[in-house]
Amino acid sequence: MSLPIQPESLRRCLDRLVSPAMGEAEQPSSLSLTVLHLYEENPPVALEKIHSLLYPHQCRVLEVDDLEQADLLARVWKPNVVLLGGKFSDPIAYAWQLSQYPFLSALPLVTLTPEITQAANQVPGLSLFPCLVSIATHRNPTSGSGSPEISALWQVIQMAAGISWTPHILVTDFSTLEENLSTMAVPSGGQTIPEFKASHSIGALVQYMQMAGFRSSIGHSWHDITRQLQHCSVDLWLLCVHSAEPHPLLLEIIQRLEQLEVKPPILVWNCQVAGEGGNAETRSFEAMWGAIATRILPPSLSITELPDRINQALMNWQM
Repeated sequence: MSLPIQPESLRRCLDRLVSPAMGEAEQPSSLSLTVLHLYEENPPVALEKIHSLLYPHQCRVLEVDDLEQADLLARVWKPNVVLLGGKFSDPIAYAWQLSQYPFLSALPLVTLTPEITQAANQVPGLSLFPCLVSIATHRNPTSGSGSPEISALWQVIQMAAGISWTPHILVTDFSTLEENLSTMAVPSGGQTIPEFKASHSIGALVQYMQMAGFRSSIGHSWHDITRQLQHCSVDLWLLCVHSAEPHPLLLEIIQRLEQLEVKPPILVWNCQVAGEGGNAETRSFEAMWGAIATRILPPSLSITELPDRINQALMNWQM
């Protein structure tokens, strides 16, 4: 808090400290993090709401606009992460001043703007975790903890605090989505869609992904998939496609994905039997699914090679 202390500011500060403690008493088994929110000038409206948005995650947020006070809070409260948001009159000078406070500079810093991120990068010894989503200028701060901005911010806070992150892979067999549509396209020649990789079912694939260290689930319906994508609960979407035939659902998928502010990497696995179809069919498949795919996986890819491709896509997406 800044001097002179105003009664309303004191009340809000006490509310922020008391409310999380009550939540922790109700759920003692929940992991609680303490975030020190540090800013120089008055924060935007969205940042003022950051406490209430992170509260569902059992996260205590302390707010301060003075480096000396922040270092004192760091000694007393021992926060897990420092959150740097808002505007800074001289970001480079501010980052250098921060580095002079031993308790404060020893904490991981989550930066929310390109300016403070670039400035802090020039100061040796600081541990940075950029989160350059639109939280600082988001016009709808009451959208809740399930918004893309808060979900991305919470993930970065967890990483900065040293909490292990297990990627969630959503696996979908496109043929099952086709079966749910009354307008299901019939493959040319009346041929039936082959089973996934002839011998590997989606269930077996999900089980293999879990053995490889991923959290995996099956997207059974387009409605369920859309809901998970909107809530940013998916780190990578693996879509298994068995046919190069066009389907009306693809257009809807493209339209829905274009509406998402934040979308995960999408791997489209060409699950046609290796060797079937010529180069023309392969080019047709890539042209059709390239509209949504981060990367298209070839039919020759074995299931044992899949985890490496997933890890590569996740790493490239975070860079």
